[in-house]
Amino acid sequence: MFIEAIDKMVDRVNHFKVDPQFTRWVGERVERTPDFDLKDEEILRRLVVLIAYSNNANAERVERLVERGVFDHIFQNYSIGNAARLSPESLIRDHWPEVKDIRFKYKIAAMVSCSAPLLSIGERHGSFMRYLRSVGLPSTLQSDSDIQSFWEGFNQIRSHFLELHFPYFRNFTSLCHLLMDLGFDCAKPDIAVMKAAVDLGIVRPPPKQRKNPEKNGAHPEKSLRKAVETIQTYALCRSMRPPVIDLYFLIHGQQSGVIGLVERAYYQ
Repeated sequence: MFIEAIDKMVDRVNHFKVDPQFTRWVGERVERTPDFDLKDEEILRRLVVLIAYSNNANAERVERLVERGVFDHIFQNYSIGNAARLSPESLIRDHWPEVKDIRFKYKIAAMVSCSAPLLSIGERHGSFMRYLRSVGLPSTLQSDSDIQSFWEGFNQIRSHFLELHFPYFRNFTSLCHLLMDLGFDCAKPDIAVMKAAVDLGIVRPPPKQRKNPEKNGAHPEKSLRKAVETIQTYALCRSMRPPVIDLYFLIHGQQSGVIGLVERAYYQ
């Protein structure tokens, strides 16, 4: 049932795709694979950037901050030791007008707080990427057993992050985003992806907010996981990468950063 519904969505996106932009996006996601030699400084950079984009920040404005190297300067080129000693209050006082496009000041504290868990993981495992390798996450999904191994590793990582009080990335969706960003075969069940999952009949609509029944609340975690697992299973069946299917879901869910990858007629 889900396979047929996703097939129709993929075919429709392909019919209305705008090239060469669409093909470039797909190619980038196909080529992204885990690099277990990545230094922890690069990991911290990615954590900072992912937090900056989170919570519905304007992607284009955040992208400009990243391209200008604003966070590189603030976080001293991501030296883990130096970043761990930074004061969030001082950073907010000195730099908030410059970075206010990230929307929320508490993100600065979260960025700084990523340093301590990275130090702890590095001391025990040598580096963050060596830690991920020790967990046994498959680099790519080649079988159903690989999907099972992925989720066993995911649960182990998340439990460890909870113990370390790792900000943001102990959250289900943010951890999915991080693993996908690092090249693993995952998808990020954000608002747009979940909107597509509901439309395709993969999950039920989210419950309404108790205080404001006119608005949707958050999807339960079991729905988030079902959406990601469905994307992984479909990708395996069609010999594709889950991050590529994630892109199709983002387009179908009308995520602002990717709707330009298809003609307007797609949504009519």
